[in-house]
Amino acid sequence: MKNGKTVALYLSPAENNNKYDGGILSGGASGNYYAFPEGFVEPGDTEVGMFVLGGTLVPEEYLENRWVAADKFEDITSIIVQRDMYLGIMDEMDFTYAEGSTYNISGQPGWGIWQANMIGATSEEMASDWRVALGGKVLNSNGSSYAYWLGTIDGSRWEDAELEGLYRGVSFRLVNIDGNSMINAGQVTADVVGTYEVDTTWQAAAVGEWVELATLDFGTNAENLLFRDALAQMVDVPITETYSALLQGAGTFDAGGTINAVMDISMYASASDALSGIWTSLINGNYTGSTSDSWSVAVDNGNVTLTGSQWSDGQWLADVTGTVNNATIAGQAGGTYADTGTFEGVGAGTWTQGSY
Repeated sequence: MKNGKTVALYLSPAENNNKYDGGILSGGASGNYYAFPEGFVEPGDTEVGMFVLGGTLVPEEYLENRWVAADKFEDITSIIVQRDMYLGIMDEMDFTYAEGSTYNISGQPGWGIWQANMIGATSEEMASDWRVALGGKVLNSNGSSYAYWLGTIDGSRWEDAELEGLYRGVSFRLVNIDGNSMINAGQVTADVVGTYEVDTTWQAAAVGEWVELATLDFGTNAENLLFRDALAQMVDVPITETYSALLQGAGTFDAGGTINAVMDISMYASASDALSGIWTSLINGNYTGSTSDSWSVAVDNGNVTLTGSQWSDGQWLADVTGTVNNATIAGQAGGTYADTGTFEGVGAGTWTQGSY
């Protein structure tokens, strides 16, 4: 590869003794590869050359002025929690192998970084704007499910034996809050780079970050249990993205303010069932004026409605109902908002339709 991507966890000293800021460093890396001259290494030696990379890492802070033992700061790896990832992929790229890991600082389960290596096969060279679904689950040390991911790689390059893309998706982690079954939902992103050989194989690496944005109430009623069951099935069988679109619209707060929203929605189905599945959405927008916990936004020409139940303390929540691509959807959405007039979040739920 002539280019690469980098993510890292970091700690940096704050003003007080043994208190530190922390977060994620990310950036690109480019450089040169130098092959060893013939005869430089012994025959059969696996070394084939050397490379030199350089780039710029940009910090994003998630941890502010927290106490950390001095010896832990000297060796940040001693407070890193690593979990294995299982990944499944489908669509136009046959998928034969994947392994990955997530990493977070101990005591900070709501954000971190991840990496994955993938190998597959293609029957022909694909278009530069290739697109493929990618889902999986993060495992506890005993092999049980810790969290689930669903998302899509949007390809930006597939030429001259190189491929590149951006992965964007949603994460779900089952939690118990005051005896109630809830799901912490977050946003997952990654840069994907790799190489391919036509009619043989492709191989790629992904590095990125994840951050939880909202706690959604997928509790004990039948509809929410359906979501949880469908989510578990999605990552245990091949999945495909059946539909994606940008839904836009506007709404108001009961207090008199206005709100504009964009839903980047994707609909997924398992290979065995193309008439029902799960939808996920990355949501962002802006708002002005006086806000309140009661609000509503109509998107997709009014076909989908976000009915708000919270807009306070930097958090927002909403129920989501309507129709998308002739399918009935239901679910929840939530996230964070800033005093600057912007907000972001994620949504998820189930969809059904009689025919496709």
